[in-house]
Amino acid sequence: MTISGLHGPLFAILAMLPVPSAAAILLGSDLQGLSVFSNTAITAGAGARVYGSLMAGDVATAGAGSSVHGHYTSGGASVIGADGVTIGGNVNAGGAVTVGEATTIHGDVTTGAAATLGAGATINGDVNAAAAVTVGAASAVAGSVRAGAAATIGADATVAGTVGAVAAITQGAGSQVGGMHALASPPVESAAYAAALADRVGVIRTQVVAAQTGFAAMVATGALTPLMTSDTTLLSGVYSASSLSTTAGTTLTLDGQGRVGQVWVFNIADSLTTGANTNIVLIGGATANSIIWNTGSYASLGADSRLLGTLLSGGYISIGANTQVTGVGGTCGGAFSAASYVTAAAGATVGAEGCSGIDRGSASPPASPRLLPDGNAVPEPSTWALLLAGFAMVGRAMRRAGMRQVTA
Repeated sequence: MTISGLHGPLFAILAMLPVPSAAAILLGSDLQGLSVFSNTAITAGAGARVYGSLMAGDVATAGAGSSVHGHYTSGGASVIGADGVTIGGNVNAGGAVTVGEATTIHGDVTTGAAATLGAGATINGDVNAAAAVTVGAASAVAGSVRAGAAATIGADATVAGTVGAVAAITQGAGSQVGGMHALASPPVESAAYAAALADRVGVIRTQVVAAQTGFAAMVATGALTPLMTSDTTLLSGVYSASSLSTTAGTTLTLDGQGRVGQVWVFNIADSLTTGANTNIVLIGGATANSIIWNTGSYASLGADSRLLGTLLSGGYISIGANTQVTGVGGTCGGAFSAASYVTAAAGATVGAEGCSGIDRGSASPPASPRLLPDGNAVPEPSTWALLLAGFAMVGRAMRRAGMRQVTA
């Protein structure tokens, strides 16, 4: 199946809008800096890769050998596996933080509860906890350790900075610290910190919901049947479907026809389900940076598949083993659930090495990462109204351009 592309009036109107793509307009700056968001829990399986930051409203779990190139934030507990797990930025958690053996965290660890570092862990920043801190044997902390209760430094562990604690400090054989001192109060106020993280999650969720609403309001230029059983090519457009499933091995080709600024928006009222080995590719030399999958319910991506673009879901998102969710034009793409969990099975990947957020925002951690991201990027209601009015103009232009569907 092939559906004709967008041209003429569309580009004239897009040129009048504040930024060059639909995704850049409706995906707020906070979403552009994230790769995975869940209003509840996130689970990344063994060997999974996230090229960007991760944020969960509740528990975040990273399996053995996995990596997150940006920040790792959870409103509840953070459980970080062993065997070479790497976190490129800060770990921020409202609940307890558990770091497995031989894990590397390139930023700070801050928790509203206790922090436990496994043997051989490396922390390139500070460790701040509202409760006890345990530094495992042969671990290394490049900064300081501050505990709201007791602090335990394991045998042969190293803390380059000072160790401060409200309660007792215990130092194991062969360990080295830059100094020790008593703290009058915990370095993190547990309730206030958890509330700050919850507020931050709420800001991001608001942006996901607003983006879903904005994309859903765009006028459809083509309709898709609920089941895609054969290889299909689609030109630039806004597509609607009650639900959308692909059979195993299906290839969906997005043809940019050599034009710049191409847009593919898939508004799926219910669920998106892709069979194993489903592949989505971009051809035609386009410089597309707007491929959006917008589902009202859940999204389930089969094993060994490839989804091109950014996935917004009202329900849960399940990413199969060895499946890739990646952006285009150097962008990371992403998986964002407004109301439920996100799971990425073993070997799954979100983003690609060296990718960055849509139009701005790097997937790599900043040189001096902050405890919480700056700013409230949620637009005022009047701003959203203006943006949606602009997309209504785009939709009318698409219809006047005489969009048609051709079935081969």
